[in-house]
Amino acid sequence: MPFRLPLPRRGTPPTAADRREDRGEIAAARNWEGDGPVSFDATGTAVRFTNVHPPKLMLWEITDEWEACEECTSGSSSSSSSSSSGPIDFPVGWCRAPAIPVLYFDGDRKWDQEFEGFDKFIFHPAGYPPDQRDDMIDAKIFMPRFNVGDWVWCVFNMQSGWWEITNAFEDIWRFELKTELVIGGTATAFLRQGFPDPLGDGLWETCTAIEFKLYDSLDSFSGAIGAKGIAKWFADARQWEILQMGCP
Repeated sequence: MPFRLPLPRRGTPPTAADRREDRGEIAAARNWEGDGPVSFDATGTAVRFTNVHPPKLMLWEITDEWEACEECTSGSSSSSSSSSSGPIDFPVGWCRAPAIPVLYFDGDRKWDQEFEGFDKFIFHPAGYPPDQRDDMIDAKIFMPRFNVGDWVWCVFNMQSGWWEITNAFEDIWRFELKTELVIGGTATAFLRQGFPDPLGDGLWETCTAIEFKLYDSLDSFSGAIGAKGIAKWFADARQWEILQMGCP
């Protein structure tokens, strides 16, 4: 819930309307629940920051796999205290992953992971291509651009109280043809998901719950049903265009 308190104007006494607005904003702040660099005084007389200048942008290292928020039952974005905060309603379709802060030490001129600090969940509110968003949310499928071990920039959202990745969704997908493709034509395809493999080999599985339309904009590709390839989403044309065929 957004809220703000107006800055006082020197020499101008507040009006009754100003005081009513302040009381409303303070009441909203008292009911605000978040997990980030700010907290609020619940006395009803003041709103304060725990830090004088709370950070708005931070670097994080992802420490574990993403999970769909529909499956989350924790009320905290800190995995160390998730059992004590109770349930919370996450935005439909968001995904989260645990992460640790990566801090810059000016004296050493380097970035280091803060292993001794707390770990929190970071959220990915923009993790889906627009034309497939609803189907992917229903199927609980998420195609992250970043995963375990990656460093990502996150912004702290004052409305949600969470750290959110600033980058967009993954726009290069593997696919398997559902219909035949002729050179210069279009076809329907299934999404193929990748999974980590302890042996270092790529593991991919076809997800028949997600279908999308392909375009051979290069007039270079053809394939029978079951052929596999790679396509990229082009936002200007609003379509998936084939980059390569004959992939695993």
